[in-house]
Amino acid sequence: MRVSIVIACLNGGAVLARCLDSIAGQTFTDIEVIVADGASSDGSTEILHRYSEAFGAALVWFSEPDRGIADAWNKAVVRATGDWLLFIGSDDALASPTVIADAVSRLALADQDCRIAYGRVLLVDDAGRVQEILGRSWSARDFRSCRFNLPHQGVFHRRVLFEGGARFDTSYSIVSDFDFLLRELMFAEPMDIGDLVVCRMRVGGISNRPQWAPRGIAEQIRLYRSHVGGMSPILYWDMAKAWIKVALWLLGGDALVSSARGIYRGRSLRAIRPPVRKES
Repeated sequence: MRVSIVIACLNGGAVLARCLDSIAGQTFTDIEVIVADGASSDGSTEILHRYSEAFGAALVWFSEPDRGIADAWNKAVVRATGDWLLFIGSDDALASPTVIADAVSRLALADQDCRIAYGRVLLVDDAGRVQEILGRSWSARDFRSCRFNLPHQGVFHRRVLFEGGARFDTSYSIVSDFDFLLRELMFAEPMDIGDLVVCRMRVGGISNRPQWAPRGIAEQIRLYRSHVGGMSPILYWDMAKAWIKVALWLLGGDALVSSARGIYRGRSLRAIRPPVRKES
């Protein structure tokens, strides 16, 4: 089994080497790396030239202008030769040296008609401290109502998905992965490969920046209308929370947003936690 790891990169020179090192250190060796660089001007291509010597033919890369992450992914998938594809960003890193070997052992158990499998992703800050664990057990209802997405840096896609011409919709700047998965999983089921942490995703990516939250929810509302139909009051409430997040970010930056998130989650957990029965 071969795994293709697709990396979308634009001026990621400060973090790209760490990402590539996390792949180079894998115990599983049948890995193909495809880097879609969007004509970076910060030295990213020089880094790719340097790593080409270490990876050899296992590293395929190109650098040209694109229309965003979805466009970069679409250019990469036509070059992929792996049985399964994993999409990560240049500021992400594989979680451990054995993660691909562990994933392959689980993917080998997937039914032939299973075309999506997923694990977990750690959201970490610049110091490497874990902020959140992304991913949970599959819920068809939550997913198909656009309330829950699979953690994309932990999602493995069978290459056969793309052989029929399926591509990421470039009109979405934030949730093109969600749209792609919805098209596949509206009537199919993914394989949950359990608590395997596939990737460490750094805070600050386009999908988790507070200032981009309203746009992300607006795109989710569009997803709901496209795939489900009608209106979703819950998503409109999420839009209100997204604007609150922007206001907090403008007032106090990421630190205030993080503190508010912790307080909100703490209260939510207390609200659903059953009371402790005291023994008489």
